[in-house]
Amino acid sequence: VSAGFQQIARALAPPPDAAIVAERVARRLQTDTPIGALETALVVVGLAPVVEEWLFRGVVQQGLVAHLGRIGGVSATAGLFAMTHMNPSDSFESTLVSFIGAFFTGCVLGAVRLATGSLLAAILLHAGVNGLLLAGVLLADVVPIAGWNTPAAHVSGWALAPSAVCVGVGLVWAARAARAEPRALPLPEPEDEDPFFG
Repeated sequence: VSAGFQQIARALAPPPDAAIVAERVARRLQTDTPIGALETALVVVGLAPVVEEWLFRGVVQQGLVAHLGRIGGVSATAGLFAMTHMNPSDSFESTLVSFIGAFFTGCVLGAVRLATGSLLAAILLHAGVNGLLLAGVLLADVVPIAGWNTPAAHVSGWALAPSAVCVGVGLVWAARAARAEPRALPLPEPEDEDPFFG
């Protein structure tokens, strides 16, 4: 879903610095040696999803949902998540595309957190998304997909269709699960006494 919205944003406002951004990302990922690829995988697939999901869906979203409701809390958290995935030195168009993709990814992760009541589900989904993106970079020579891991104006429909179907099925499942058995996020109980001053 986020890739589809990114493609629409690219079509409406094509980023003039797309090649520069792609080169910077590839340089940052350090996948040119086996040990570099392993280190990158450990951080991108192992560490980042745990830390980001704990912070955004475990702490921030829980508080915002309590104050703004489910839709407001998930949307506000997704907006904060998207802002941390932007690079201010990129062009406006590249920044917009990054924001849109991260915002919709954050909405899906937030919905999964609410539907399952589990932070683990959001962590695993986030790790899977990051793993697919890293695999796209690592396998660009073996499995080139125009507009995704090789330069092109947009991703072809044959590449987006399976993703859209999977996301659609997942969202339907999450919506049914949330309606059938809504799970409340655990909020701290107010204490009668101050633990420090009695």
